[in-house]
Amino acid sequence: MEISDREIRVGVLSVPINAVRWFYALFSVGTIYLTVTNTLTVATRVNASGWQEIQDIATAELAQAGGASIIGSAILVEVGRMVLAAIWEERTRRKAREEGRGETQALWLAWNRRRLEAEEKGEIFHEPPPALNNNHNGDSR
Repeated sequence: MEISDREIRVGVLSVPINAVRWFYALFSVGTIYLTVTNTLTVATRVNASGWQEIQDIATAELAQAGGASIIGSAILVEVGRMVLAAIWEERTRRKAREEGRGETQALWLAWNRRRLEAEEKGEIFHEPPPALNNNHNGDSR
């Protein structure tokens, strides 16, 4: 049995292999953002006086930001995949409905053309309409 890329998962958080790049990108951006903002917040609150103190604060904040980013990135990747899958599924259904309507319209137009031709020739037209003969392959005869 062959396993597709959609089924292979990587790491403790079970990130799908085809979404690993998104996970790492989100993780990196999230970690940097949280580290910088939290470092600035804490350094301002404690009136950090030098680079060494700011570096110590940044190191402590990096550990917390990394942990939060791992979980947040995994959640965002999964939610993003679910949302994109739902959007794709809806578009596919909409396209299928539109194609089905077009096919149905073509069946009715062909049936009506044959009916009118038979009427012009004075012949009796016995062919049932497409909706009544349950024939969906494009041939209503």
